[in-house]
Amino acid sequence: MANEVVDQVITILQGVCQNEHLKLLPQLNGETNLRELGIDSLLFIKFVVKLEVEFDVDFDDENMNIDAFSTIQDIVNYIERQVAVENL
Repeated sequence: MANEVVDQVITILQGVCQNEHLKLLPQLNGETNLRELGIDSLLFIKFVVKLEVEFDVDFDDENMNIDAFSTIQDIVNYIERQVAVENL
């Protein structure tokens, strides 16, 4: 499931960045650093909102901050934890 979630997160990130006319590196992966991509706090919130809808998870207020997640994998790990909790 992890690779599938990584792919979905990357696809969502690409869509959000394309809407903002932000060019992304062609090779994104779990270790891609969000700040190095030029993601700012406003764009990060737009990204998180899309993730919440796609994965039916909630990011609490303290995690609605780009500083809480350095990489795409950090976001994937958070989503997987939230999904696991909801499935208990």
